[in-house]
Amino acid sequence: MSSLAAPTGPLVSAAPRALRRERRIRFCVNLLIFLSFFQNGLTILVNVKLRMIGFVILVLFFSKGLFIKGERLRAFEKAMLTWFGTGVLSGLFDFRFGLDGQVAYALVYNLISEFGWIMAYFAGRYAASQGVDFRRVMKWTLIFGLVLTAVAIVEKFTHEYLELYLLATSNNAFLLENYKTVFHRGYGFEESAYRCMSFVLEFIAFSYLCGVLALAFLIFFLEYRKLWYLIGLLTSIAALFLTQSLSSLAAFSVCALIYLLGIKRLKLANFIYLGLAGGIFLAAVSFQKDGPSPFEGIQGRLSGVFSGKDEGLLIHFHEFQYSVIDNFTVFGKGLGTADFLHGQLPRAVEEEKHTTVEHEYYRLIYEVGGVGFLIYLAALFFSVRESLRVFRAETDPWRKGAAALIVLWFLQNILVGFAHRSLPTYESSIFPALLFGYLCFTVAKPANPLGE
Repeated sequence: MSSLAAPTGPLVSAAPRALRRERRIRFCVNLLIFLSFFQNGLTILVNVKLRMIGFVILVLFFSKGLFIKGERLRAFEKAMLTWFGTGVLSGLFDFRFGLDGQVAYALVYNLISEFGWIMAYFAGRYAASQGVDFRRVMKWTLIFGLVLTAVAIVEKFTHEYLELYLLATSNNAFLLENYKTVFHRGYGFEESAYRCMSFVLEFIAFSYLCGVLALAFLIFFLEYRKLWYLIGLLTSIAALFLTQSLSSLAAFSVCALIYLLGIKRLKLANFIYLGLAGGIFLAAVSFQKDGPSPFEGIQGRLSGVFSGKDEGLLIHFHEFQYSVIDNFTVFGKGLGTADFLHGQLPRAVEEEKHTTVEHEYYRLIYEVGGVGFLIYLAALFFSVRESLRVFRAETDPWRKGAAALIVLWFLQNILVGFAHRSLPTYESSIFPALLFGYLCFTVAKPANPLGE
């Protein structure tokens, strides 16, 4: 037999098996991102807890990412796990209210919301160790985001005009008496409590997601100058305006300017072109005469800020007085006691007079105390420092752009935390945190041989 004969045996099937394994893991990663993008709308529409599917994938990949053969945990990863352990201990403290399904659900929900980005980081680390091609994951993620924001824009305006038409022409007594329940589903009925994408997405979570998508489309449009990246950028910014979330819009604007001025170093002509594109968008919106303007909430908020009568600022001062000064403890009150899930916990929470704190840093001090808050700051500091190190170490344009997205994502969440809520935005943290884990694992290593 010739020595040049085709090889047989295990070596032949090893490569196809690795390729099939990479495809399965990549499919699960795409599914996880898809569910993190769409879960709120789908949960409301079909009443299925799709979050649990993503949670199972997240927990499985997180556990595998903790123990990768030949890889040791670095300092920032140990800091992240310490913060995760702090949350678990703080959540277990809530069992003082009793051990039942409501308490368990509240504990799991808060762990996902607050620490989902840490779990997603280690999931991305595991996916990278298995050769997953994140360029393909990025492509599908941006497609998910473009479809989501485009549908939300159409649904928003359709819903608004449909509501106006039905209220103006209908003689149905039930509809006229219960129109708020019919048209404004969610956590509240009045405009201040639920400025929403109707029954598509809750406005706060969606605003964070739009901010991340806008940053991603901006970075990759400037890197590769493709038309569909520009379409995604304009679409995500338009959806961000529709949410009327001033904190998310301001954080995106600051991060975009930092990227343009500090990283890309664009010329004046580039800003003129961007200004023209923005002017066309603003003009198209301003010509709208029928129905509520998307800018109405933002204009009212800005006028309140400049006049010194903004209720949001007064609420933050009240939260600081109540949660930080009057109720400061070393170890906190327990995870979720200052969150939005009081209805999921027993009435003991209300009897102890816990409050709802929307400011991220005040809420953390209230829930995990001074010690937990210091651990949080340490984990955040080490993680941001590592993201900057990865950005400086990368030379490939795609990976450089992805690293820039992670740095700006951290900065955006830190800024939003001063106004509302920061990192516990599960819907917007899964994708960049997965990408963060991937880049940290592969930095200064050759590109994936199974990739494009």
